[in-house]
Amino acid sequence: MQHVRATLWVLTTLSTAAAQTVLLRDARVIDPRQRKVARGDLRVGGAGILARGRTLVAKDDDTVIDLGGRFVLPGLSDLHVHSWGNFGPGNTGMHLGTVRASRWMLYCGVVRCLDLFRREEEILALRDTQSQRSVPAARIFAAGPMFTAPGGHGTQFGFPPRVIRDAEEARTQVSDLATRRPDVIKIVYDHASRRPTLDRETLNAAVDAARSAGIPSVVHIGHWADAAEALRAGCDAITHLPETPIPDTVVQLAGERHAWWIPTLTVHADLGWLCEHPDELADPLLAEVTSAELREVYRAESQQPRWLRGRAARQNASRANLYRNLRRLAQGGARLLVGTDAGNLGTFQGASVHRELEHWVRAGVSEWDALAAATVHAGEFLGQRVGVDPGDDADLLVLDASPLDDIRNTRRIHFVLRDGAVVDRTSLVHPPARAWTAAVLDDFTTGSPVSSHGVRWREQVDWGGQTHWSPRFEAGALRVSGHIEPTDATGAAWANLVLMLDEAETDYDASAFHGVELVVVDVRGPVAIELLSGAATNFDHPAAALPGGAARAVWRRPFADFSCEGPTPAGFARQLRGVKIGVRGDQPADFSYVIERVALYRESDDR
Repeated sequence: MQHVRATLWVLTTLSTAAAQTVLLRDARVIDPRQRKVARGDLRVGGAGILARGRTLVAKDDDTVIDLGGRFVLPGLSDLHVHSWGNFGPGNTGMHLGTVRASRWMLYCGVVRCLDLFRREEEILALRDTQSQRSVPAARIFAAGPMFTAPGGHGTQFGFPPRVIRDAEEARTQVSDLATRRPDVIKIVYDHASRRPTLDRETLNAAVDAARSAGIPSVVHIGHWADAAEALRAGCDAITHLPETPIPDTVVQLAGERHAWWIPTLTVHADLGWLCEHPDELADPLLAEVTSAELREVYRAESQQPRWLRGRAARQNASRANLYRNLRRLAQGGARLLVGTDAGNLGTFQGASVHRELEHWVRAGVSEWDALAAATVHAGEFLGQRVGVDPGDDADLLVLDASPLDDIRNTRRIHFVLRDGAVVDRTSLVHPPARAWTAAVLDDFTTGSPVSSHGVRWREQVDWGGQTHWSPRFEAGALRVSGHIEPTDATGAAWANLVLMLDEAETDYDASAFHGVELVVVDVRGPVAIELLSGAATNFDHPAAALPGGAARAVWRRPFADFSCEGPTPAGFARQLRGVKIGVRGDQPADFSYVIERVALYRESDDR
């Protein structure tokens, strides 16, 4: 056996020995289910928690870690995320992708997440792949798409929801998605939105179809009346918390039906909190999973647009009501789950779970109830073995101080175990650089949306407006035509195809190449290509317009000719993750293009 102290050096070396069992010696074990703290030992491995006792006898294959009385509890959960990245004021943000976002969550002690709206074929395939093997990331659970009305909430984000017009279509669409076994069915029923929403009959049919398929339903609501109707329809969970005083009837309904509720206080309150308490942006945990540029944009209140300052002021004014509503739900018997709505303004993947817990305790929810909602209750909702007993998953959090003394101590992470193995947290947020060597990104020989290097092209379209298009992948060519039509709700419209270098949206060093080469046949309208780079600290990626005309040509542009609307990040080719081809604008426009090849080139390459 190997005896070690719990130091950072030891943990990074242990993370390579996932097949070993680990004996956690002298732990203060926090049990949110029994509401007890017991000092003792835990033996864990890939099969889960293997044993627990006051003093366990070390075995020959144990790696013994002396915790010296540190605190162990089940890893945290975020049951409302959109795992694309972090959004900031103005045109700022960090596009991470689900794989990177789930790694950053694990760095923050979040061992499982429920994504409630992503492109369905990607998120469900990623979930399935992850479930087949242990990976150093938060466990992904997913709804896939959301179900919404034509033009309703969810149609404005650039990838398609499932649009349902009536009860019959609700039953058909939910039954169709159920064949892919999403972890939940998400339904939008939101009369607070300026966008259309479902009628009650369609809501009832969608909830009923989910129940018939044996899949929990989660309903996004805007008003308390929406919540009441969703509860009467028999939904399994509600997400969001209106700021107006909660009616007694809703408290009673939630208690009687023992409903799950994901209040997402972070998305409703933290933008205002950050404006009031900019020192929160200096939190060391947050600093590891955000860029300095993004934090500075949040901090620079004087440079923020009026609408954002107005939203922050409204959040600050409504925070007491939100706290009161949460407290009444908890006292009335609703079963609470922790979720942040990460991916929206004022939230950060992984880090915001700790802010959510802090809001709950400030609202009057006990530390025990908050921890239970983030751990064992999340496991109950997802059908997972979450706890600190033998047979439970060995996804654990080791803290330097007790969150029962101060809930903010959930941030004081000593280390994280995933499947019983100590995680090298540094590599989660600072992975080693990898060189990109393949010149051709796609020559369209597959005749399908799957590129010649095995990655699927993704559509980003303003599905809620009047934009329409018809991309066709034919043998040897990509043919696209369409029309963008901005609406008052979006202010701009877009129709893009995105090809990442890999499905994990990894940053690669492509600086061995000189630039981009396309074989274009016909380009009409404001068509451009963007280079998606991890060096961009906002959504302004280096771009270049494609030449118009119907003559077939080889179009080459060095990286140096690509530019952003603002400052172009230096060395962006050293963090290349993909390309985007298409149109975006604030004016109506027709467009079409035919491309036979997308590639990178070196100066020495023959033309």
